[in-house]
Amino acid sequence: MTRETLPNRRGTIGYAYDHEGQSYMAHVSHYDDGRPAELFVTGAKVGTGVDNAARAASIATSFCLQYGVPLDKLRAALPRDPQGKPLDPVGAALDLLDFA
Repeated sequence: MTRETLPNRRGTIGYAYDHEGQSYMAHVSHYDDGRPAELFVTGAKVGTGVDNAARAASIATSFCLQYGVPLDKLRAALPRDPQGKPLDPVGAALDLLDFA
């Protein structure tokens, strides 16, 4: 399995969102064909446990995307409530990618 890297310079789209009463900022970069290639999520309060967990999970998500894991498989692997809503900020950010 080979990692598909990104150019050193690339466009990034940022968006703010709330999840479970917390504010987050997500930045996503795409490959030339439109597929998401990396995702970075930060919490409103930098350095908190929530922020650190979101940052770590988004870095792992970026590696998954770069190694070819399909976005729908990533979404399905993350925890959800009985109504299908994501239980974590990275899952919420991935769901928002379709609408950003």
